[in-house]
Amino acid sequence: MKSKYLKSATKVFLAVFLLSTFYFLFSEKILAADASALIDLNSYPWSNAKTPASFVAILYQVSLGLAAAAALGAMLYGAILYTVSGGNASRQDEGRKWITGAIWGLVLLLGAYIILYTINPGLVRLTDPTLGKLNIPEKSSSRTAPENLQTTQQVDQLFTETKDIANQLAGANIGFSNKADCRGFSAQTTLEELRDGGTATICSPSCFCNYQAPVNPDLLQALNRLNGAFGAQNIGLVVTSITTGVHGQNSLHYKGEAVDISVLKSKQTEVKSFLESQGLHAICEKGSSCAPCGQADHIHYSTAPIQGNYQCN
Repeated sequence: MKSKYLKSATKVFLAVFLLSTFYFLFSEKILAADASALIDLNSYPWSNAKTPASFVAILYQVSLGLAAAAALGAMLYGAILYTVSGGNASRQDEGRKWITGAIWGLVLLLGAYIILYTINPGLVRLTDPTLGKLNIPEKSSSRTAPENLQTTQQVDQLFTETKDIANQLAGANIGFSNKADCRGFSAQTTLEELRDGGTATICSPSCFCNYQAPVNPDLLQALNRLNGAFGAQNIGLVVTSITTGVHGQNSLHYKGEAVDISVLKSKQTEVKSFLESQGLHAICEKGSSCAPCGQADHIHYSTAPIQGNYQCN
């Protein structure tokens, strides 16, 4: 009979304790709410979380409070068991175990926090991860004109002139290589861009092609004149690279000031001399190195000498 009474009293105590905990945690919200309305869940602590870090921090605080309440309940339960044991050694031992376990639980909760805080206070201050700003260059559709052109009228005139010459070249007896020297770009695509808008895509040695600029009309006009002078001889004239492809870091190709062409080896010396007679700088190359005309695989010509120590006879 005594044992049954003790169990009933314990159950009643636990029920009262849980209800009391609920009351102390939420009484303000319940009393403040309109009796005829549903409780607004958006008014509870977790609704203040604006970021994942703040949500976890609030969840931790609520969990810590519930754990502390549970530990207090366990201590009270152990104390009641010990008090009503009536000298029963097993009941007293069980009560002591409840109290000891609750105390150790609180020690673990607080000890973990203290240890982490001692090692590094930042470990107990949860913050949202941040990503540094990524500077991803975007391909620009804007057209860049040479710096020596000061007015909009001059720029438009340059684009128009380049476009007209490119259209003439499309109908001439000149080949434009469609072999991609940078993925998606070739001498053929450069010609098509020039015919369309007077500008061409400019690449880098790593084939990063991110903006457009005009090609010097003198280079294109030289192709027209070259075709006029040698067209009937079928010299195998093919444009292999204009503003794209893999060249030196400071190559004039990337400024719209150089063109690579291939012709019959027997005509290389004659073609080089003709280009120089047009006021251009021309060299015979094999790959990226100088080579005697007649043994080269292409002729590089430009509006200015090649910069640096790169010298060819």
